[in-house]
Amino acid sequence: MKKALALTLILALLFLVVAGTQVVSPVNANFGNLVETPPPAGTEPPTISIVSPEDKVYTTRELTLAFNVGRAIYKDFMGGMPTVYYKADWMQNGTFVGYGASNYTIKLTDVPDGMHNVTVRVTQPIVYDNGSGAYWFNTENQLTVKFTVAVSVQPVQPSDSFPTAYSMGIVATIVLVLLGLTVYILKRKD
Repeated sequence: MKKALALTLILALLFLVVAGTQVVSPVNANFGNLVETPPPAGTEPPTISIVSPEDKVYTTRELTLAFNVGRAIYKDFMGGMPTVYYKADWMQNGTFVGYGASNYTIKLTDVPDGMHNVTVRVTQPIVYDNGSGAYWFNTENQLTVKFTVAVSVQPVQPSDSFPTAYSMGIVATIVLVLLGLTVYILKRKD
């Protein structure tokens, strides 16, 4: 009897867990069931502006990725919370940065030598009611910056193709020869 009661209780709990996690479509307390749609005309995607790094050559492996994110806009409604990621070409996977329209600063370490790019990607859902029902759509934007890291490459030093001591020796020899010729010519005239 106790086993049957325990088994019934476990099955009931399992049923509640499975039934509670099954979601057919997104639900919002204000709108009920939402229908996914492509972004309507006039939708402005989230904004991104990358402050650093810039498109130039860096001689360090430690760089700062600094950028600003703004919200997507549809009509006069700013969408939900933006989700922010970045992906550097020397990294295997993209990295989640955070939520929200804000200023972000990330330390990039051990950046290898070579030409690189870093892409910042922002996604943001927007929910709206067009009068005949509630709809939602995702907006997305991304921006890439390119730069070069040259730490291992040593700068080319100008070489003395004609050493100074050698040059001075040649000049001294020419002066002595000319001086000797001058003395010889002056003695012959006498």
